[in-house]
Amino acid sequence: MARSSKRRNRGAASAFFFLLALALGTVAVAKIRQDETLIGAQWAAWAFLPLALLLGFTLPVRCRVRTTRGTACGNQAYGLLFGCSNAAGHRFGKFRARLGIGKDISEQPPVGKRTAVMYQPAPGPRTMKIHIEDSALTRCGSWATLVSAVATVIGLVATFTVH
Repeated sequence: MARSSKRRNRGAASAFFFLLALALGTVAVAKIRQDETLIGAQWAAWAFLPLALLLGFTLPVRCRVRTTRGTACGNQAYGLLFGCSNAAGHRFGKFRARLGIGKDISEQPPVGKRTAVMYQPAPGPRTMKIHIEDSALTRCGSWATLVSAVATVIGLVATFTVH
């Protein structure tokens, strides 16, 4: 029950952020058309904030981090930046992989048929780099999230320094 409630809440938040970004963007365009460019730019800066929140944190998507089986993780994740919280290393591993600062995660090798296990040295953990099985659209969306977050910060700093 809690899982469907969380999905419903995130879906409602996604719709709210989308409509808010659309409304703020519309006001920005209207102000720019009225030759109030500075005010229009300020409204546009504010429009990037809900867009960054929508794409980065609330949009319901699939995790898509490559699993040890070589397939994409099908668990539910929220936002294009982070992975699911069900599998170890996916949540922040996907974020690090998106930024290219990939920190390898440790993983124990799968246990196969072994003979005389007690006389063999224990295998150490091997490292595995996180790979994301995504399309050009989701890759573009994750970078749009980061760009809109940076644009929000720059726009808001410019807004407060002008006044």
